[in-house]
Amino acid sequence: MIADLAEGVEAGEIAAKTVNNALVTLVVCLNDAVEDGLLVANPALRVQRLPPAHIEREYLRVGEGCECLHGSVLEAHQLWAVISR
Repeated sequence: MIADLAEGVEAGEIAAKTVNNALVTLVVCLNDAVEDGLLVANPALRVQRLPPAHIEREYLRVGEGCECLHGSVLEAHQLWAVISR
């Protein structure tokens, strides 16, 4: 099952984060089964998570932000003070 999902990631059909989220859900469910005595051990704990894909994000630079504001310089500084927290 995970191998099929990994192939989907390689083909760009599904995100690695989606596969990892499904694996986490499976681990939690099987952990409950172990606690309830239905399983001796959780086999999903042996499955390695997929490395997250690198996403290049666009960020607004301070100089760029001031150019697109139509208010005063003081308002621009106040806005950047809030954003940069």
